[in-house]
Amino acid sequence: MLGLGTWMVWIVVAWAALAGLALAAIVSIARGAGLPSTAKAVWIALVVVAPLFGAAAWFIYRAIEPGTQQAVQP
Repeated sequence: MLGLGTWMVWIVVAWAALAGLALAAIVSIARGAGLPSTAKAVWIALVVVAPLFGAAAWFIYRAIEPGTQQAVQP
């Protein structure tokens, strides 16, 4: 059985992963050249309010948005 210390470590790791995902989404949103500033503010607010859902929604939106795929250079 896992002790309290082990559970605390896993909780900290999960929070750090969530914070990293949210931070990556915010940086990606801020660097998005094709978005108006109002849309950026809405996306960032969504990521701040609901980090897991907001970040996942952003990365899905970015993946299916036309013109966001970059060509692979040989």
